[in-house]
Amino acid sequence: MEGFKGKYDVGYYDDLVRIQSRLAEEVTKVRWEWILETCQMPRGHRVENVIDYGSGLGHMRVFAPEHVNVFTYEPQLHVPSTGLPGTNVIVDVVTMYDVLEHIPCLWDQTLTAVLSNTRFVVISVPVLPEGEDLYTWHHYKPGEHLHYWCRDSLLKFLRTIRKDVEVKAFGRPECPPRLDIETFTFEMTAK
Repeated sequence: MEGFKGKYDVGYYDDLVRIQSRLAEEVTKVRWEWILETCQMPRGHRVENVIDYGSGLGHMRVFAPEHVNVFTYEPQLHVPSTGLPGTNVIVDVVTMYDVLEHIPCLWDQTLTAVLSNTRFVVISVPVLPEGEDLYTWHHYKPGEHLHYWCRDSLLKFLRTIRKDVEVKAFGRPECPPRLDIETFTFEMTAK
């Protein structure tokens, strides 16, 4: 149909995000500050190429620093994404914000390929506090959260994909307002 060409493309959704997402912009700013602070590149280089795996509406792309190319990949939702970069693109960082607990198969071929070809991985997930009962925890959501994480289990999962993974940083930059959400930066030391 003439007139609808391009109406619901990536740019359309980018505009929706900008118009309707003040809180998302604030949270995304905190996320970019975390990435740029914890993902230290070799001298003379800076983070340039990022894959936002499980990108949702694309907040990381919409609110990215000007010098960063963000490739969005959303395997679950029916929203446009930029797709993954070609094999000639060096990926500095893969982000997975509020994603890993929802993925049905953690050893998905695409996810494994993405995680195998980067220097840093930044993951934000609900982390069960020590001593907290899983079944009464406010993030216990059977059917929505398919996996539950503690600090050690995240590292063990990533090491099933790459043995050279080290924890570079972890903290709670989004708390408050978000409870029990921890962000981790993992470095692949062989890159």
